Amino acid sequence: MSIGVIQIVNSANREKGGAENLVQNLHRQLEGRGLSSWLVSIEACGHPSGDNRIMSLGYTSPYDFRALFRLAITARRWIASADIVHAHLFPTSLYIAVLNSVGIVRAPCVFTEHSTSNRRRGVWWLRPVDRWIYSRFARVVAISDGVRDALVAEHPELESKVTVVKNGIELRPEIPERLAGKERVRLVSAGRLKDVKNYSKALKSVAILSSDNIGYSILGDGPMRASLEAFAVELGVEGYVEFAGHVGDVKTRLEAADIFLMPSKWEGFGLAAVEAMNAGLPLVVSDVPGLREVVGQDGDCAFLVDPEKPEEIAAALRRLIEDPDLRARMGRRAFERSLEFSEEAMVDAYVDVYRTVMGASNA
Repeated sequence: MSIGVIQIVNSANREKGGAENLVQNLHRQLEGRGLSSWLVSIEACGHPSGDNRIMSLGYTSPYDFRALFRLAITARRWIASADIVHAHLFPTSLYIAVLNSVGIVRAPCVFTEHSTSNRRRGVWWLRPVDRWIYSRFARVVAISDGVRDALVAEHPELESKVTVVKNGIELRPEIPERLAGKERVRLVSAGRLKDVKNYSKALKSVAILSSDNIGYSILGDGPMRASLEAFAVELGVEGYVEFAGHVGDVKTRLEAADIFLMPSKWEGFGLAAVEAMNAGLPLVVSDVPGLREVVGQDGDCAFLVDPEKPEEIAAALRRLIEDPDLRARMGRRAFERSLEFSEEAMVDAYVDVYRTVMGASNA
């Protein structure tokens, strides 16, 4: 049975993070498997040249509600051709729910929930809005058990509707080799420079270490860059902290590093952690749902830390900095664990979701 899938997302710009990378990778893989795939980004985004199945509506913010009408008009032909409409993130979920309720979107709808937290949860008057949005989707996909648990805790009526499909990446077949005896131990983080990534605590932990034999690179850009650069100067760590901005070849930068640091306040999954694991890096990550299930037991391939305690983060980093053998052992275990998160397995699971939803709608 041939399936046509249209994904609609706030932004398909890979620089923005995990959800944006997922939609691009899923689009590419579906096309490679003979399914028809279209992708609509509400925000302006770059896309592979010659791919006429990617459309950008060109807005600077997904919260520009003119996007609802543009979706109804500009993307209507693609939506009408699709067997499945697959939405990601809010407010895209709201737009698709509205279009479904008025009959413009007639195909069964799937929504992927990417986070364990959002600003609407716990606000009494927004809970009915979320409940109505979720009711318009035939299936809700959670990217981790932690995301599913948080969602069902807030909306118990969704329990039978939620399926977990864990994120996946294109994996290296072998662990990279690392040079021994380097002058500096290189710490690295990767992700957008925004509050949830908690880079201010990362900088404080590096300041506690205050050592000439480490370097710390932050791969990514975002709205907090200027304030974080100023904070690094205030802490006196600017000499060994690099704000690298957007990096095209993250894999190479991870291969050159020694330790991966991810002190996020929360994560739905932690795709950057999987990429670091696949590069054979030991990790220091926040002890939060999503990340916790990605890295497994504390001390196996990662040290789990309280993201609000720079002293605890620094202590975990120091253990790895001072013990090259420990880094190597945990790095090997990280690589082995990363093999559980293949892109192929993720795509297989999404195709199963699509077939199940289509089968139910045709029953």
